[in-house]
Amino acid sequence: CNEGDLTIAMALSLRKAVHNNKKQTVRCLGLDIDSTLIERASNKFSYEVVDDKEKEEFIMPVFKDCNLCSSDAHNNACSSFFADSTKTYQEKIPRKMFSLTTIFSTTMWIHIHSGDDGLTKFLERACGWTKKYLLIEPQHSGW
Repeated sequence: CNEGDLTIAMALSLRKAVHNNKKQTVRCLGLDIDSTLIERASNKFSYEVVDDKEKEEFIMPVFKDCNLCSSDAHNNACSSFFADSTKTYQEKIPRKMFSLTTIFSTTMWIHIHSGDDGLTKFLERACGWTKKYLLIEPQHSGW
């Protein structure tokens, strides 16, 4: 997530590539461990980002801080996003719901704080929530 710029840019690109000329609203969820960055992203993109007014196409971003080392916190953040979006999603276990998951500048922090097992479990959860594309920026942790 960071400050949300890349999240919004990726959502715009995904909408254009996947939905082509269809009238479509893309919802995106940005998670970060840093609440200051989440606040900046939320302030910067606290509204629907209009991609094409004539076609009524929007990007609707939601940004949340989340301890990505915690299975419960990660799953709750993802499932509450779908509950907010659809008002029907109740499960708190990973389901392939995201078209695109990007993981930038996060793997080293998770690896340092949760070890090999914690990083493996995080990546398994990310795969569990992702139905199509998973983009990971690997980071060397120095271990």
